[in-house]
Amino acid sequence: MKVFSQSQVMLALCYMSYYGFTLDESDRQNAAKILLRFDAALSSWPPLKDQWKVVWGPAVFALPGTKFDDALMYVVQNLSDPSQYVIAIRGTNPISIPNWIIWDFQANELKAWPYGNPDPYNQPMLSLSTSFGLVILQGLRPEETLPGYKQTVLEFFQQETQVNNNLSICVTGHSLGGALAPVLALWLKDIQGTQLTKEAQVSSIAFAGPSPGNSDFAEYFNQRMEKDYLRIANSLDIVTYAWQTETLSKAFSAYLPLVPTIPLAILLKQLVKKSIDKDYLQIGTEPTILPGELKLLALPYLVQAIYQHVQGYVQLMDMQDDIPIEELLPFSAKLKEVLGHLIYL
Repeated sequence: MKVFSQSQVMLALCYMSYYGFTLDESDRQNAAKILLRFDAALSSWPPLKDQWKVVWGPAVFALPGTKFDDALMYVVQNLSDPSQYVIAIRGTNPISIPNWIIWDFQANELKAWPYGNPDPYNQPMLSLSTSFGLVILQGLRPEETLPGYKQTVLEFFQQETQVNNNLSICVTGHSLGGALAPVLALWLKDIQGTQLTKEAQVSSIAFAGPSPGNSDFAEYFNQRMEKDYLRIANSLDIVTYAWQTETLSKAFSAYLPLVPTIPLAILLKQLVKKSIDKDYLQIGTEPTILPGELKLLALPYLVQAIYQHVQGYVQLMDMQDDIPIEELLPFSAKLKEVLGHLIYL
């Protein structure tokens, strides 16, 4: 019987969060349908089978006037050790254009980190996208009939700690979720002793995330989280190159002999331009960098990039037989139908 590591379990919980990204009904209807898929996955996926239950959420959010959900978060509790919780945050919805524009690409402006007690001589700053995403996550509340109805995630854990102070809370996410998960974990750690009990153990394992803030934020984050954070990145995943100008500039040659088409090259240049003089720096002191391998059949450049950002992690972490990736993420039939014309950019 295969034994799964903590990181493999977290990756499964991250990818499970992509269920329902194509749903376009009300938040309540979408969340109820997604919960059914979650329950099925938790009873059948090998890394998760009969070990976890959803105790909060899923809570979803769509920007006014948009068709698809732009954010999703949920909490699971370990069945054999009820003190163990995981907060999982969905990454970018690949078919929501506002999700890309507002949640991912707003890196030319920085917002101050408003929590904790940073060194007064430093200025920890988040990208506008990350700051906006954190505010949305802090305010999410599950819809009626769902676990944790009307409670924010903080209110949920405040209630849980009335029964047991010694909780372990791990925050995980992939892609956009990989940037937001450690930031949400830092927020929880910074409010311990005031809004959350000091006895709670807060940690984060994040995958495929861009840098959420500047070098002062990275320094503050590393001091506060220390060994409680693990960043996992595929060396060929260009999303993890953002938003440091030096690494982001390497995206043009990441997949030689494949090269970006002219429209995509223009977009990459604009992203590099947004990062200049912002002093972005990846967080985490001891990241796990997975040695990526070019997928020979993944052509052109954009398809290779999607593969490395999504399927690449499943392959590199030896989970290709454990997660039904094709029914969840890019390259699914639905995504091809919606974004097929963009695949050649």
